[in-house]
Amino acid sequence: MTRKRRAVLTAIPVALLGVAVGAGVLVLREHELASFFGLVLLAFPAGRFLALAPVAYQGFAFSPFVIAGIVLLVETCVALFVSVNLDVLHGLPRIGKGLRAMEQGGEATLAQHPWIRRTTWTGVALFLSLPLPTTGPVGGTVIARLIGLGPERSFAAVVAGDALGVFVVALAAHGIITWVPLRPDGALVVVLRLAVIVALIALLTWLWYRRTRRPRP
Repeated sequence: MTRKRRAVLTAIPVALLGVAVGAGVLVLREHELASFFGLVLLAFPAGRFLALAPVAYQGFAFSPFVIAGIVLLVETCVALFVSVNLDVLHGLPRIGKGLRAMEQGGEATLAQHPWIRRTTWTGVALFLSLPLPTTGPVGGTVIARLIGLGPERSFAAVVAGDALGVFVVALAAHGIITWVPLRPDGALVVVLRLAVIVALIALLTWLWYRRTRRPRP
């Protein structure tokens, strides 16, 4: 990849986030801005599970699907930046060490799930669509590069998987809100909603680690 192409592709996610924030400032009302900025800041560390926020608070400024769109925008920008600059990031002291650790984890994942390597692009996208706390744009990019996908195909696979995964979580949040509506004395219902979410995440995580850490024959 030429330096000029790298510079352009690196600038795109930064510019895209800048445009999104600027549009939010112009379009959103004052009481919505704080929620918007909070979502943008939390979108990368919290990931797709941020779409569950309205389950706990009925007066949340945005619906699960709007939050899913914000998360997808941020993770798309992260995926593009990492896909283009993975080799550069490897040379940075702390970040490079973290990436090497992620590569070791990625190799273990591929060893436990050979179907990802066999199905290449589709395998990466499907794996990243799983509603697991262990999936995300950086780890997905690392796995995609480990199986031989180039920067462009890695980016496309990560975005496709993230899009499917985040909107599945948003759909689940919408279902919980619809089927377990809040009442004026809704504290118990909020606790019930949160309990359902925690139980689902815990179950998925347990199933995942139980499967991936099972001794190979």
